[in-house]
Amino acid sequence: MRSTALSITLLALCSLSVPAAGREGIPLNNYTRLGQRFTVAEAFDGLWIVVPSWLDAEGGLTLTLWESPSRARALARQSFADVPDNARVNLHLPKPLPPGSYYWEVHDRTGQTKVGLYADTLEAETEDCAFFDGKPNAKRRFVFGPTCTGSRFIEPREMVAALQPGASPQDKSDACRQLAIVGGKEAVPALAGLLADEPLSHIARYALESMPDPSVDDALRTALGQLKGKPLIGVINSVGERRDDKAVDALATLLRSPDGAVASAAAAALGKIGTPAAARALEKALDSAPAANQPSLGDACLCCADALASQGRRAEALALYDRLRSPQKPLAVRTAAMRGAIRIRGIPALVEHLHSADPSMVNVALWLAQHELPGAEATQALAAELAKLPVERQAQLIQALRNRGDSEALPALRTLAKSGERPIRLAALQALGPVGRAAAIPTLVETLADPDTEISKAAQSALGALPGPETDA
Repeated sequence: MRSTALSITLLALCSLSVPAAGREGIPLNNYTRLGQRFTVAEAFDGLWIVVPSWLDAEGGLTLTLWESPSRARALARQSFADVPDNARVNLHLPKPLPPGSYYWEVHDRTGQTKVGLYADTLEAETEDCAFFDGKPNAKRRFVFGPTCTGSRFIEPREMVAALQPGASPQDKSDACRQLAIVGGKEAVPALAGLLADEPLSHIARYALESMPDPSVDDALRTALGQLKGKPLIGVINSVGERRDDKAVDALATLLRSPDGAVASAAAAALGKIGTPAAARALEKALDSAPAANQPSLGDACLCCADALASQGRRAEALALYDRLRSPQKPLAVRTAAMRGAIRIRGIPALVEHLHSADPSMVNVALWLAQHELPGAEATQALAAELAKLPVERQAQLIQALRNRGDSEALPALRTLAKSGERPIRLAALQALGPVGRAAAIPTLVETLADPDTEISKAAQSALGALPGPETDA
């Protein structure tokens, strides 16, 4: 696998200067991953996508090619940083793939702006469609295309020979791409020798990243102490992609680099490695890193905490999440950390944050109430808090319970619908149908006689929205 910001071409296609009918930008910020299934009738050795952004700031993302939407085996991966608005980015394959059906995804957004993809609306449904967080939308398709330029070498020994002094840069680049698929331990020294060559460093890393042999990790760790500038940043990225836990000490040293880009790359790599040792290095850096490096450190700590949580290291993950919830941290970092902590601590933490003095934390808790922590127990706990909250938050929580659609909230909503302040009664009446369905009918019918005409009209509207013969009267 590889990580580079070099394969970016500014879009110069008239067809995308003016969006097609039904075309819109889809921010990756609103999703974990966006993908596209596609079928090609001939061999191809790359694909391109167009990346819109929504601000002057430039963001990044990772593009991965998979065998299928099941994502059982990745065929190629590349990370792009500082992508200009409407840039066309290209994922190069080491050798052509045969005709057939494949699947690509973008994920792991970076930067301080929205980035995403363009999507077209189709007239007819198709299996070769867009996927949103793994779910297909048969009438949407992202703007992309396959490319094919052909291969240069057949045998691995020919590829290794092409990396020696005297070969052309193009031959070296083509050999690296093919070695990423067929290369082994014998190619590592020659590829490592290109890591200091800035024009070729990224493609040499791409080849090395895909090789499972441990000699690759040895070569990359050695390069950490020898390189500077962009080649060093690239090698740091590769170490992170390979999750090399033996590189933690070297990366911890690079966290103190006066070069902010190097320090940020080291932080990101430690976050991906995601071990307790990596977490300790990141926590230590939080105390001493300059303000300019704190955002990248925060993102890396979140990544590391998520990795620890996925490994079942709940205590280590919580310690890191709690460090990131301090008021001094950026809002985005604090909210993400709170989300991680609630997912580990569960319902009591979710309920606690409904009473937070910080509105942004309340909003995160409400989002989690609607999208995560499903089940009757969570619904009962949330409903029990309704009477304890101020009016404004009662209305917000009623909406969240409505969106959950769990009947366990019905008793609390019935009570609020019958008496109390008008805004809360109205919100409760609107939620009764989605939550209680037929069981809500008696309360709604009773409320039709309420002396407050706005309340009675709300009950009538709620009854009309319920399906079934029980509501026909």
